[in-house]
Amino acid sequence: MEQDFYLIIPVFNEANNISVFLNSIKTQEKIKLKRIIFIASGCDDNTIPILESESKKHNELELIIEKERTGKAQALNLGIKKVKEIQKSNFEDSIIIFSDGDTKLKNDSLEKLTSYFLDNSIKCVVGHPISIYEKNNKKLLFRISNENFEIWNEIRKTLNEKDKVWPISGYLFATRLSCIYNYEFSKRIAEDACLGIFILDNHNKMKYSEDALVLVKPPNNFSDYIKQKKRTRIGWLQIKSSHPKLFNDLNKLKRLVLLKRILSGYYLSLISFLLDWLILLMAKSSFNNWDKYIIWEPIDSTK
Repeated sequence: MEQDFYLIIPVFNEANNISVFLNSIKTQEKIKLKRIIFIASGCDDNTIPILESESKKHNELELIIEKERTGKAQALNLGIKKVKEIQKSNFEDSIIIFSDGDTKLKNDSLEKLTSYFLDNSIKCVVGHPISIYEKNNKKLLFRISNENFEIWNEIRKTLNEKDKVWPISGYLFATRLSCIYNYEFSKRIAEDACLGIFILDNHNKMKYSEDALVLVKPPNNFSDYIKQKKRTRIGWLQIKSSHPKLFNDLNKLKRLVLLKRILSGYYLSLISFLLDWLILLMAKSSFNNWDKYIIWEPIDSTK
């Protein structure tokens, strides 16, 4: 049966980035998207006018506008609701792709990501984020950010052999509509990781597409880097409290990957580990107030 492909992208004040993302969609020539759904939440820049203009040129582009930011979970729920309104049947072969508006898809990334769904037993596929280097990037922060992505690349390659690629990367992943038809993103910080847990809990296979590259703008100052990672670590602490074995197993694997990279001469892995440890301590001190981190505090240097 023919597959239907949907792309869901939550955005907040991405006027400086959204055209890059839109142009990268146009390079995905080997896959036809039935609908491209943007959810613009609380935007007060030029994001909405840009998307409204594009939607007049492209019938498959649809824009949902939230006047106020209610968090990424709600934005994703609105996107999935729209897909369910459009897709009345063939849920198993309806593939929903998720990405972010401040990224850039490499050529044919979506084809490489979705090709795994030719195997009916595969329910979710995770893409491979890497850092974008721009002239104004601070080289050390760029290298640290890229090292973090390389660490997760090694982790996901290991887990790929077990068909249990977790956690999901929110920068690029895809899943069958049938798999998440009755799923609703809850107001948790690590929305994407929580979806991965749901998929694993239902004994579904998850794969990693190392060739499905998505370029990500890293923070360009340590203040933004810490702000971004602190929120992520608070999300991990939530997962630790609800799924301790899953968290601990992943942590062991991550330490093993870190050790191998350090012993192989990747000393940035050591710097990454030390920074991660310090930010984790900061996250623990803020964990009791985790609800205020539901809505992302903007990382200005990535805008």
